[in-house]
Amino acid sequence: MPFTANKKGQPPRSKGKAMISGKFAVWGILLLVVPALSGCCVAAAAGAGAYGGYKAKESGYSLQNPVTKDGTKKAEKKDPE
Repeated sequence: MPFTANKKGQPPRSKGKAMISGKFAVWGILLLVVPALSGCCVAAAAGAGAYGGYKAKESGYSLQNPVTKDGTKKAEKKDPE
């Protein structure tokens, strides 16, 4: 196979290998970065929820416990007669 030079007189370069290794590098970085950022996303969402709750409390909203207690305690000990 004879040597064929490009317009600049340089030997032809194979772009296939460079592109493949570049894609592997990008995917490798994504595989390492995305799991590391997932914890940050959870923390950011929790912080946003806490801030929203704080602002709602300032505006007068409040939460009510769905389990209510009776006014009298059932476990009170009575004096024996």
